[in-house]
Amino acid sequence: MAKTAILVFTTLALMNSISFVFAFDSYPLQDFCVFDKANTEDINGLACKDPRSVTVDDFFYSGLHIPANTSQQLGVGFKMVSVQQVPGLNTLGLYLGRRDLQPNGYFPPHYHARATEIVTVLE
Repeated sequence: MAKTAILVFTTLALMNSISFVFAFDSYPLQDFCVFDKANTEDINGLACKDPRSVTVDDFFYSGLHIPANTSQQLGVGFKMVSVQQVPGLNTLGLYLGRRDLQPNGYFPPHYHARATEIVTVLE
């Protein structure tokens, strides 16, 4: 009986450890990697700046207060902010955006794989 219990415990422990080996993100994100346009090195996305040369401006964008053009057929306009505008977003998997709708404008339902979208209605 004791040998059977040890065998069962060992088998379960081995199976549990194998599940931990496969339970990881194949594209892990880094904590701090500000985009460096001058560097050509590729580290999980775009090249990283030397942390000593990072400035406050690498985490700031001031254009989302300006409404987007909504004269398209569906009456919707977008402003997207990515790592190109805010280098501090590099490797974080984040985008910022502003969506403007005309009265009776339409924005089709959609989803983003491996992403979350937060929407705030202002007016």
